[in-house]
Amino acid sequence: MPLRRDRKSFFLVTLAFAVGCSSGTSKPDKDNRREEDPIIGPFVGDDLYANIDFKIKIADDDVHFQGEKDYSAELVARWAKERGEIIKWCLNQNEQRTNEFGKPEHSYKLVWPNRPETRLQQAIAIESKVVEKIPDFSRMRYELAWCLFTQGAGYFWAIDACMNRINVLKAEVGDDENNPDPKCAKQVAKIKELRRLVDGDPPNQDPNALKKKMIAYHTMALQHFAAYYRAIPMDKSVPDFLFKIHFQLGNWKECLKFLNQVIDEGTLSAEEQTQYESIRTEINNYLVDREINKNAAKPNASWRDKDIQQTAPREGG
Repeated sequence: MPLRRDRKSFFLVTLAFAVGCSSGTSKPDKDNRREEDPIIGPFVGDDLYANIDFKIKIADDDVHFQGEKDYSAELVARWAKERGEIIKWCLNQNEQRTNEFGKPEHSYKLVWPNRPETRLQQAIAIESKVVEKIPDFSRMRYELAWCLFTQGAGYFWAIDACMNRINVLKAEVGDDENNPDPKCAKQVAKIKELRRLVDGDPPNQDPNALKKKMIAYHTMALQHFAAYYRAIPMDKSVPDFLFKIHFQLGNWKECLKFLNQVIDEGTLSAEEQTQYESIRTEINNYLVDREINKNAAKPNASWRDKDIQQTAPREGG
């Protein structure tokens, strides 16, 4: 069913969540994965299972997968089951914080005390390893796609928080974010800081920009959801994810395609049906307005996702 998110209480926590998820250094790449990869890069080699409070009984190097010499289906199954248990452990490593509104929110714990990667990102790296070795493992692919979406959505809500804050600050400086008045210097500096955080420095080229990270995770999530959906087309939860990902990426025609599918399936509650139909109307109106005014206000992400730091996805397929 559709995810929910309280948009009124995320600024500090989602911002910290997003900023704390930049790439770190990593050890030699034993899995032939590029260290430049923003998603897998921080967890190559021995870092994949770093600081896990879990005794690993079957090492990756001890397993021969299908197509390799000495392949053992029984050993591969045991290896996959153990990785599933490790992933579950990672996704349950979360903590509750109080945000700026005094509301409780959850965030994933860090893997290392002096590095920014979280247990959610570590789970994604391990899931990616499993799916790479066992491409037909549909349930694991669904969980990987879910986690990628969760991470990407975290960046989206952090961007949303930054833009909301920018709008507030702009109102304080006469809607001129470059206002030269010395009395506006503090607000002007903060606006520039937030824009660097969202767009990067230089803009649209910095891999650590929130927008770049959101695109990277959502693009990968789309690929895995698509592969899963081809294998398990009866899973009605997938179109809802696809609608939200395309919304957050600004792919409006694709967004409408999947939003219409969700609405037409008839699985929404009366409240959700009204809400989703309202979103559809808003998107359609925006597409019309955009033909007249290129600066037309974009649709509002009015749904309320569940907390982006849920403990674990439901099993798929």
